[in-house]
Amino acid sequence: MEVSQKEMAFIGSLKGFKHFECHLRGKEEMTILINNNDGSTLESHSATLYLLGCYSRHNKPYVWIRSHLEKQQNFGQSKDASYPLPLRCIRTAPHELPKIREVIAELVIRNSSVPVQPFEIDFDQFTSMSPVSALLSTAAMIVFLKSIYVNSENDNEVAQVYPDLQKLIEFHFRYVSLV
Repeated sequence: MEVSQKEMAFIGSLKGFKHFECHLRGKEEMTILINNNDGSTLESHSATLYLLGCYSRHNKPYVWIRSHLEKQQNFGQSKDASYPLPLRCIRTAPHELPKIREVIAELVIRNSSVPVQPFEIDFDQFTSMSPVSALLSTAAMIVFLKSIYVNSENDNEVAQVYPDLQKLIEFHFRYVSLV
């Protein structure tokens, strides 16, 4: 579980995703706010809140829905929020630890009514930051997208992140000249 907790801490510190945002709640928990309005900006009143737990006493991460309980039907579950969601990425590999990015990707995809690239970048978030914050945030995001690009076995996922990775690298080096 330590590997999942480290991945959760890294992803939880990233800013700039279009379809979701994460907030760490200590070492073992993270909330994930996922956009319900496909293609528009993320607003807390119209987003679904999930709780991701990577508890040391369990051998896999668990996810609970915390708002918009009607969304549980997207996961084949009743409106009882006390049970973890039956995510495909967790069930299909019971003896393997799913990557936290796979859990988030499944949540984003199943939360959306149209096909989305789960890790699509919202470049407007970086332009509203100070140059130093934007530089640091884009560098961290490049590391994340590069890890998907290099390590993913899913060609579709690689093809989806590549355009944003390229654009983000260019964006990042524009900020280098400002700092």
